[in-house]
Amino acid sequence: MRPGSNPGLGVKLPIILATLIALSTLTPTYAEGGAPTIKVYKPPIDPGKVVRFYWVETGCPWREDYVKLFDEVLLDFQQTALRFAENHPQYRRLTEIRLSLTKSPRQADIPIKTVEDLGERVWAQVVIGQSIEVLVRCSMIEETDPDHAYSVLFHELLHVLGVGHAFQDWTEGGEPELMAYTPRGVRVYPSTLDLAAVHRALFGNPRDFENFTLPQGLEYRVVKPYRVELQALGEELSEARGRLSEALERVGVLEAENEALRERLGNVTAEVEALRRENEELKARVGALQEELSRLADTLSEIDLLVTRVDKLSERFNDLVVRVGSVNASLSQMSLTVSGLGSRVSSLESRLGSLERQLQFANLVILALIAALAVLAASHFLKQRGG
Repeated sequence: MRPGSNPGLGVKLPIILATLIALSTLTPTYAEGGAPTIKVYKPPIDPGKVVRFYWVETGCPWREDYVKLFDEVLLDFQQTALRFAENHPQYRRLTEIRLSLTKSPRQADIPIKTVEDLGERVWAQVVIGQSIEVLVRCSMIEETDPDHAYSVLFHELLHVLGVGHAFQDWTEGGEPELMAYTPRGVRVYPSTLDLAAVHRALFGNPRDFENFTLPQGLEYRVVKPYRVELQALGEELSEARGRLSEALERVGVLEAENEALRERLGNVTAEVEALRRENEELKARVGALQEELSRLADTLSEIDLLVTRVDKLSERFNDLVVRVGSVNASLSQMSLTVSGLGSRVSSLESRLGSLERQLQFANLVILALIAALAVLAASHFLKQRGG
């Protein structure tokens, strides 16, 4: 398999090798009708017997890592085949395929060798002649990652079982097609097309590298092993438990917050009631202010009238000021006249005083005359009586 592209498939026999090289240059396309398509051929193995693999010791430092990965691949193939057959009983013969990894090279049917180089951009390849041999670049697991190496080994296993390359990189569900595309960092599992193709290769009678299309009634999707599904479900369950635990903690926090909010709501309710009362008081004060404002408006109207009257009075005052000025002038003139009259009054008062004294003297004279007359009258009366 080339790094980042499709795995390689080589053949020892020159005529088969030439055919494979010609096929490898074709541009992948769907078969007629647009159905997913893959190459199949009759592999030189007996599906009725156990197929034993042996990982040859070549000094590769990652041999044990590859052995563990390939052991997982064999187990996962049997589980995917079982799951596929359970859902589609017409392919139940896939469960008859028995694959194992042996520690004895004498018991091995198919050797797997790690090599230093397979050519530019080739990770692994299956060499097919009268027997089968799998070659894997030793440094692949270091240059890529274990999940990618797993996918490459699974890809090569399906080559061993008679499946060539698919003509599409993705399934209908948007998952990578194992026999066309093995991205790094993820494990890729066989599709329904791949497993149906294995059934055709081992239990049918295919022509060499015929185009095999997905049979009607099969959904084009990836089939994962039960253990992978269970592991994923376990991880989802663990994650769900973690989320549930977090949710419960969050519920506790929310309940505490809810209680605090209830207390705050009680406080807010009291505050709202206080605000309602204050609002009523403010409404009353606003009403009183509005009445006062109305009164002030009336007062302002009265003030306007007073201002008008003041303006008129101011005009009259100005007229009076003019008139007062004129009166002051007249008073000044009268003051001069009064001064003259004062002198005359003083002279008259002197004369009056003199006249009053003369009058008093005259009164005394008159009184004396009256008294003399009275004495004379009395004397005369007495004389008359005496006579």
